[in-house]
Amino acid sequence: MIVDYHMHTARCGHARGSVEEMVQAAARKGMQQVGIADHAPMLYADIPMLAMSPDELPGYVDEVLKAREKYRDLIEVRLGIEADYHAPTQAERQAMLEGYPFDYIIGSVHVLGDWIFDNPADVGRYDEIDLDEFYLEYIHTVRDMAESGFYNIVGHPDLVKKFDKRASIDLIPRYRELLEAVVRAGMCYEVNTAGFNVYRAPSEDGPWEKINQRLIPGSPDPLRGGSYVFTDTNVLAGVAYWYELEEVELGGRATRLERTTATAKGQGFGSLAGLPCTGGLSLLLVSGLGVVVAGRRRRPHELS
Repeated sequence: MIVDYHMHTARCGHARGSVEEMVQAAARKGMQQVGIADHAPMLYADIPMLAMSPDELPGYVDEVLKAREKYRDLIEVRLGIEADYHAPTQAERQAMLEGYPFDYIIGSVHVLGDWIFDNPADVGRYDEIDLDEFYLEYIHTVRDMAESGFYNIVGHPDLVKKFDKRASIDLIPRYRELLEAVVRAGMCYEVNTAGFNVYRAPSEDGPWEKINQRLIPGSPDPLRGGSYVFTDTNVLAGVAYWYELEEVELGGRATRLERTTATAKGQGFGSLAGLPCTGGLSLLLVSGLGVVVAGRRRRPHELS
């Protein structure tokens, strides 16, 4: 059964549409169930573009419950909410939400210390920090959230890569520990990557052209990823090409990842530079780990 449990409305400041419009769109797509999960008041900050205000919460719940009743014969509507995990304000947050009949609560970490690290207005702070320590602190905080027992779903657990700032250390052991905590808590773990596109250019300066006709599906295992080969058949032997991988999230947001270069080689005897390469140029794609490799292995990003 296809469902979507992480849907925001215009109320949270960074989405469009009303609850009814979301429900109607889900029904048109043939979904049997849809969950509305607007962003709860943050409590540690008041930024209208990031979350609803406290006085909007009752109206949000009422709107979803009315839509559930109105469309009950067409689609099942579930009442959810995305709520931050922030230790200093956690008691206030839980008291605020416990009085409502939520079917589920998505837990997410957007703030570390006094820094809302996914706010575009504060992206400059990434240049001032140790990225490895930042990633470790984030994963530790998400684990604390899972162990709090208050949430049902871990929301976008790879949010730290929003601005393509990457750690240099191997994070897989840390994410395994996080997943073990999620399993112990009986929670769900949200996966956002829909797939990948491959771009090619004659030089690193471009112009860049998408060369896959359809989105390349991401690995069903977001932690381990999966390796497979994409073959570029429109190349000339002896010519060097640049390639770049683009990650596409389920919500449509796209992020360009690492670049690499490779030279196409002809097959068999008598292959000449400048002639079509009959076998094509094969690219090793490490899906779920976010890197395109052509001609040589390079270090993949730890998680996408």
